[in-house]
Amino acid sequence: MWLFWLPLLFLPSLGYEQPTPFGTLTLADFLIGPYLILVYFGSRHPGAPRKKRVDALLPLLLVFLWWATISTLLLPLRYDYATHHPLWFGLLKLGKLSLYGVAGILTIKALPHDEKRGGFYWSLLMAGVVVGVTLFLTQNSYDELRLLEPGKSTQVYQENPTSAMMSILICFVAGSLLAGNGTSRWRRYASIGLVVMFLGFIMAEGRGGWLAALAGVLYLFAHVNLRRTFVASIVGVALVIFAYNQFPNFKEQVDRTLQPDVTYLKKYQVGVFGLDDGGRWAILKAEVPKIFDSPILGRGFFHRGGYSGIFLTGSHNFFLQMFLETGIPGGVLILGIFWRMWLHAAEPVPGVENQKLPVRAALIAAFVVGLSGEYFYGGTTLFALLLAYAPVGSSPDTMRAAGRLSLLALRYGSRQRDPATLHTRIEYPANHNHS
Repeated sequence: MWLFWLPLLFLPSLGYEQPTPFGTLTLADFLIGPYLILVYFGSRHPGAPRKKRVDALLPLLLVFLWWATISTLLLPLRYDYATHHPLWFGLLKLGKLSLYGVAGILTIKALPHDEKRGGFYWSLLMAGVVVGVTLFLTQNSYDELRLLEPGKSTQVYQENPTSAMMSILICFVAGSLLAGNGTSRWRRYASIGLVVMFLGFIMAEGRGGWLAALAGVLYLFAHVNLRRTFVASIVGVALVIFAYNQFPNFKEQVDRTLQPDVTYLKKYQVGVFGLDDGGRWAILKAEVPKIFDSPILGRGFFHRGGYSGIFLTGSHNFFLQMFLETGIPGGVLILGIFWRMWLHAAEPVPGVENQKLPVRAALIAAFVVGLSGEYFYGGTTLFALLLAYAPVGSSPDTMRAAGRLSLLALRYGSRQRDPATLHTRIEYPANHNHS
């Protein structure tokens, strides 16, 4: 049941957005509750390994949540605000982060590590296709659906977060195809679904997501044979050329990036090597020194503008923002979580397909997109990251088990060499098996 419900979390809101003083509630925020109930019971399936690799992430996640909560609860004592709005805003953001984080962790625990995971591949592919089809048919505008009065333009999906989320899903599906994962039937449909996902992906108009997907795909090409690289490159270039000539919005974004207005760049002091970077480099230089103004506690989770001393719009860099809001301890914990996921992807999973290629490609996309925007505070972008990690996170923690065996072997070996215990070994009968 949770596998059937999972793609519903990626449906467009279709007018069900609910603006609040603390942000906008989307359709996924209403559907996540039933999903949590379904996946909780799914995670308790019999025969599951007692320890999974995802369990190694839990201490880092819990310590980060604890540290971010302390930093946020101290807001009223550290800043003289007339109301507690910054405090409640930060706590609600922490709640949303925890909600989607728990959903992702439970999904990983509910996923078996054997051949029965085929349903997960179909569910994840359907999630990406749902977003791709909706974006492609509507061009990310409600006007195409005629749901609102003429002349009023509203987005079906938020541009940048959706582009970030799709970059992760596209890299995972493409990596699974190139690695030969999934059933042959799934790979046939995934080839078609990947084209649909790409055509919808460019409609989200999120340049950070495009760059992240490119980084993940380049990683894939560097780790597969030349024949697959050549075929995939031809298909990818053909799709880009087609989109550039057929979709004006995509063409405008590409031209704006590669051939920006020089007057605009000089006026706002933005751009790198003559390219329009959206002011990312200028913001980075302005915000990095502010880490040392409050290096331990930071400013409080999602505390921006006001008395915080940092930009109201954020630094457009998730990792830098974590250092600014939760201090050096919080920033290091976030980097540690990504690093542990990266290491897990390199560990072989006995009895199942090669997961290193798709999972690491998705992690590269997630890391690059995190450098250009703050997309992992919660929502489907964070959820997509955990879904891409799920195939390796759901496998048994063989490294921990191997460590215990090594410790036992070391203890046994030391006992063998101890003269004081020598007599205890030679008193056994000759036919006694005491291995």
